[in-house]
Amino acid sequence: MNTKYELQDIFAEHYDPEEDEDDDNEKIIYPKSDEQRQRLGEAVKNILLFRSLDPLEMSEVIDAMFERKVEEGEIVIRQGDDGDYFYVISDGTYKIVVSVDDGSEREVGEYTGSGSFGELALMYNMPRAATVKAMTVGSLWAMSRHTFRKIVLKRAFRKRKEYENLIEKVDMLKSLEPYEKMSLSDALLPRRFVSGDLIIRQDDEADGMYFVQEGIEGHEQELSRLEKGGYFGELALITHRPRAASAYAQSAEFWMCTRLSACWVQ
Repeated sequence: MNTKYELQDIFAEHYDPEEDEDDDNEKIIYPKSDEQRQRLGEAVKNILLFRSLDPLEMSEVIDAMFERKVEEGEIVIRQGDDGDYFYVISDGTYKIVVSVDDGSEREVGEYTGSGSFGELALMYNMPRAATVKAMTVGSLWAMSRHTFRKIVLKRAFRKRKEYENLIEKVDMLKSLEPYEKMSLSDALLPRRFVSGDLIIRQDDEADGMYFVQEGIEGHEQELSRLEKGGYFGELALITHRPRAASAYAQSAEFWMCTRLSACWVQ
């Protein structure tokens, strides 16, 4: 079972993607076998911070991570140290402990076989809030602070801004508070369609609304055609009725995000 520890307070300078003007073209590549890339891809695909990355960006994440072997009893990160790496667990069991006022340690969580840790110290320029110790022989995938910020934080920030711009175009969502729009943006997940793929089917139950970011969407009998910036599927959510029409991807590539009873097309 994986348990995350809680931070009571964060008082530190955080990383601001808007102020980062460094070149994004620098590529960091650690060679991997196809089997390693597949395993790492499975390990990172459900991590919240990585959900907004498109396939090319996700490939860059995989390229930029290297494998670190650990021995039983090894300290991976130590409470109070500066944050240097973000870790994704490949295998092994890891215990999370924090030092308390009387000098003793208190166990606050454990990772077994999956999970990730170390991101908060990189995001907020703060010391490590807990110690993570390997309880078994295992292996981790590591990413440096610089790469983590450049690929993950900066690009996730840009995607959030794109999503917020799309949400602003929907009349029924304009009244949301800024934090609600950010939460909605963070809940969206990418999907990819090719020309002719069915997006929604007439008479099906509504599962989300859709925003076109790249590509063209059309309906049978050409009732309408939407291009970049358009959206569809919201009426079935409002009326709680089945879909009134089918929608297909009309361009060669069609990207989509789904989640929340809302979905956008990237």
